[in-house]
Amino acid sequence: MPVSVLATTTPVLSAAPLPAPKRLKIREKPIWAHKHTENWRSNIWAKHVPGPIRHSPRRHSPVIRSPIKRSPVQQRRLSSQKPNGTLRNTQSPANAPGPDNTPRDTQAITPATGPASERFPKMWEANIVDRVPLDQLSRIVADFLFGNVISAPELGPGASFEVEAKLGHLINQNTNERLRIPVLTDCIVDKNDPSMRVAFKSTMTELQHRAFNEFLNDALMKSLPPKAPAAPAPTARIPLSYKHTRQTDVFYELTPEASSRLPPSILSMLNHRERKARVRVTTDQKTQQELAKIIKIRIADLDVHSPATSFDWRISINIEVDYPGSVTELVRVVERGQPTPPRNKDRMTYNHLAYQIDLTQVTSSADQSKEHELEVEIMKIEELRRQGSLAQAGQENNYEQIVRGFVDNVRLLQRHFPR
Repeated sequence: MPVSVLATTTPVLSAAPLPAPKRLKIREKPIWAHKHTENWRSNIWAKHVPGPIRHSPRRHSPVIRSPIKRSPVQQRRLSSQKPNGTLRNTQSPANAPGPDNTPRDTQAITPATGPASERFPKMWEANIVDRVPLDQLSRIVADFLFGNVISAPELGPGASFEVEAKLGHLINQNTNERLRIPVLTDCIVDKNDPSMRVAFKSTMTELQHRAFNEFLNDALMKSLPPKAPAAPAPTARIPLSYKHTRQTDVFYELTPEASSRLPPSILSMLNHRERKARVRVTTDQKTQQELAKIIKIRIADLDVHSPATSFDWRISINIEVDYPGSVTELVRVVERGQPTPPRNKDRMTYNHLAYQIDLTQVTSSADQSKEHELEVEIMKIEELRRQGSLAQAGQENNYEQIVRGFVDNVRLLQRHFPR
C-alpha cells in the first residue's frame, strides 16, 4: 500500500535552493574491512596473550577450582622447558622459524580466505582468565545445595538426601494463574518477598508427555555406539541406560508406635513438621513384591521461573528414610473421610552419569484420572557431598561440573517446549 506524503505548513524562509550535502569521505578503512595484505599484523587476533595470572584464593569462602585449559601454544612451551627453566632447541618443520625469523609459536595468525570456520583464529581462549564462569543461576543453585546438603551433618544409616527438579508451573495464588514476571530469561523467585504468594504444580499434558518420551528415546539411541560403524566415530559418547517400570504407591500414616522405631535425629526433624509424616509403600504391579517403604522429609525448595518456555521448575531437597517396621503397624491415610486411593505409576527412567530422568504417568485407581510428571534427580549424592567438601577445603574438585550438569539437563528438557 503506497504511503502518502503530507505537505508541510512550515513557511519557506528563502527561495534559494539549499546546497547539496557533501559526501563524507572515509580516509581509512575500518579494521574489519582490511584485506589480509594490508598491515594484517596489527589485527587484534595477532596479539599473543601470555598464560593466565593465578591469584591466591580467598579464605573466607569455599574455592571451586577447575583444571586450567591451556592453548596448544602454551602446552608446547611447557613441554619444551628444561628443569632449569630454559627452552630446548626443537627446530622441527612444525615449529621452525617463519619468514620474519620469529618462531612459529609466537607468529601472528594469518586470517584465512576460506569459510568462516577456517578464518576463525586457531589460538583462542574463553575470556581474559581462560575459564568459563558459572552463570548466576547455576551459582545460586550451587550455593543452595551447598547450604542444605554439603554442609549438613551425616544422616546415619537408613537415611539419605534426595535432590530433584520437577517441571511444572509456578502459580500466582493471587490470580490462580501461571506466574508472570517482567523478565525475559530464567530467574529464581525470591520467596522472602511477601508479595510473592506462589505455589508449584507439577504436571503436563499427555501430548507433552509423549513428546518428551520421543525426545528422550532419541537421545538414548544417539548415545549408543553404532552396531556396524562405517567409519570410527570422532568422539565416543557415554551411553544412556533405560528402564521401564510399573509400580503402585500406597500412603500410610506414621503411628506413635511406628515412630519409636526411627532414629532420634529423624524424630527431631519430624516433630518440627506441621504435616503428619507419611510412609509411602511401593510394590511391583506384576509380582506384588514390596519394593520400598519410604518416609520423605521436606527440607527446602528453590523455584525457577522460565518465561521463554512452557515450563517452570522447582528444585527440592528431601531426606528419605527407610521405614524398618511392618506395614501392619501403619494406618492408611484418610482424606475427606475415605482412604487415599493407590497411585499406579507407569515410569520410564533414563540414567546418564550422575543423573536420572523419570518420565511418569500416574493413574488414580479411584477415578482413573491421569497426571504426567517429569523430574531430574542427582543420584550420586555421596559424590556430590565429597566434591563439595573438596571445594570447601579449597582443593581441586568437580562440584561445579555436577551442579552445572544437573541444571543443564533441566534446561535442555524444558527448552524442548518453547512458549
